[in-house]
Order: sequence, then structure tokens, then C-alpha cells
Amino acid sequence: MFLSVIDELPSTQQYLSNLAQEHHLPEWTICRVLHQSKGKGMGDNSWESEKHKNLLFSLLLHPEFLQPHEAFCLSKIVALGIRSTLQKFVSEPVHIKWPNDIYIDNKKVCGMLVENTFTDTHMKTSLIGIGININQSVFSRGLPNPASLVHFTNKELCLQQVLREAIAQIKYYYQKAMLEGAESINNNYLTRLYQLNEWHAYQNDTETFRGRITGVDAYGFLQIEDQQGKIRSYDVKQVSYL
Repeated sequence: MFLSVIDELPSTQQYLSNLAQEHHLPEWTICRVLHQSKGKGMGDNSWESEKHKNLLFSLLLHPEFLQPHEAFCLSKIVALGIRSTLQKFVSEPVHIKWPNDIYIDNKKVCGMLVENTFTDTHMKTSLIGIGININQSVFSRGLPNPASLVHFTNKELCLQQVLREAIAQIKYYYQKAMLEGAESINNNYLTRLYQLNEWHAYQNDTETFRGRITGVDAYGFLQIEDQQGKIRSYDVKQVSYL
């Protein structure tokens, strides 16, 4: 593992991406930043973080054992690794909100961005940006539902300790998928899924409806059963939790 710690960057994801284009970086190269001024989230989203309070890093993997249609497995691996890590520090149940946010008590404590490259036959690289709220106690007004581990532990945690545990847990699920196949982690992912088999309100492009999450298919599409018994399938950004 190669770890680079930098005081301030606009984005660890962009920095590591640029570096990987210039040099051949070994697997498990990590760039951690103490303050990120323009953190990237999914789509046009950004990631707010108070300096020296949270864990912000990007990780480079070479998952050549996965075929292109198994790309969502990387999201499962990292989400499971982070979920397992955070569960070691809190007593409340930690869940994965599809596709890969981490929730505690209906609050978002971690978000991630997974960017992959491919050959015709296999995955080439995976660049994973991760932001975990650790010790930040106050967030900007208007953010939907942020929280930090400190809200549940009532004490500040060592960021480096959380990082070491996170990498160890991600490696565990990564190696499991490598040795046993992508499907070997499906059950772990599904049983940790936020709102699994619970009836809730959702919003798509045309309507609000009630449904229950029944699973996620191999391509990462969320499966929701509506009240008429029909299974609806949604990609990221096609449906919202209400």
C-alpha cells in the first residue's frame, strides 16, 4: 500500500486520476487529504468537510478479475468495507443506502464515488473517492441529513485509525470476491441494505409511489416492488427516497 497525505487539494479523486494518467501506480495507492476544497460527489454533487475533522481519501485498484458487467461489485465491496468499519465504532446499526452511501440512524455519514475504466474483456482500474464524516459536529444548513461518527460516539476518533480499519475491511471483501467470485458478496450487501423489505415512499420522474426494496440486480439497478406487486427497476438518479 502506498499512502500519500496532502494538506489541501481541490479533490483527491481528480488528483489521483491525473497522477494515474502520468504514472503506473500500484494497486492500493491511496491519496488522503486533510482539507478538500472541491470534493466530488456523484453527478454534480459536492462533499462538504471541515478541515482536519473528517476522513477524505481516494483509492486506486486494478480489479482485472472482474468482467465489465460485474463493475457494480466494486461499489458493493467498498460499501461493505466501510460499513463494517463504522460498525466497529458505534452501537447503532449501520446500513448501506443504495448504491453506496453509508447511513446510521437515517443519517448519512459516508459517501463515495466509484469511477471505472475497462478493456473489452475485464475491468482495468477503479478509482474510489471516499468521504467519511468522523469528528465534524456542525454542518451547513440546507444539507439534507448529514451526521458524523462523533454524534454517535460522543468522543472524537483518530482519523488514521479509522483509515487503517477501512482499508483492512475493503481488502477483506475485495479478496473474497477475487477468490470466490463477485456473487460471493451479494448476500452480505443485500442484508445490509437500507430500507430492505420496508414499505416507504419513493419518487421517480413522473410520480410518487409506495414500494419496498427487494434487491439490487447484477448491474446495480435497484429493484422496488410497488403496491400492485410489480417490480420496478431503477438506475442511479432515476428514483429518490422520500
